[in-house]
Amino acid sequence: MDAAAVTLIRRYRAGERGFHGAYLSGADLRRAQLSQADLSKANLYRANLMGANLTGANLQGANLTGADLTGAKLSLAHLAQANLVNANLSGATLNEADLGSATLIGAKLNWANLAGAKLLGANLSGAILVGTNFRGSDLTQAEMSGADMTSAKLRDANLNEANLREAQVMPVQLAHAATLQGAIMPDGTTYEEPSLNTPSA
Repeated sequence: MDAAAVTLIRRYRAGERGFHGAYLSGADLRRAQLSQADLSKANLYRANLMGANLTGANLQGANLTGADLTGAKLSLAHLAQANLVNANLSGATLNEADLGSATLIGAKLNWANLAGAKLLGANLSGAILVGTNFRGSDLTQAEMSGADMTSAKLRDANLNEANLREAQVMPVQLAHAATLQGAIMPDGTTYEEPSLNTPSA
């Protein structure tokens, strides 16, 4: 473990939780216990956070470009406006996490759990979402163009005004979504909910 990581872990174990703006670029934080830590605006560029426990952590606006978060625990974490371009979140637990307006272009989220997560306005274009669990998540206005959503679970997800242009997703998957009003479908058409109004007699 490198010096920056050692210092962070030591301070955390001493009871400190405030690490706003910390410089941890390339840090080796594998399996680190950092639940509830404030790492907002931290620079974690290409950091190794494989298997780390970041449950409830504040990573708002953090730079996690190219970071390895494979199998990381991020339930209830705050990742709004975080930069996760090309990050690896395969198998990560992100249920009920806040990823509003986060940038996840080209990120890998294979078999990650995002049940109940908030992804309002998040950019997932070109992301690998194979087997990702989006059950009950809010993907309103999410940018998902060109994403690989093979076997992704969308039951009860909100996809209102999401952009799914050229995404690899089957109609049977989308049929499980709670709503798709105004979403741009893979073929470029805009989805409109069927009218429930019946003609008056």
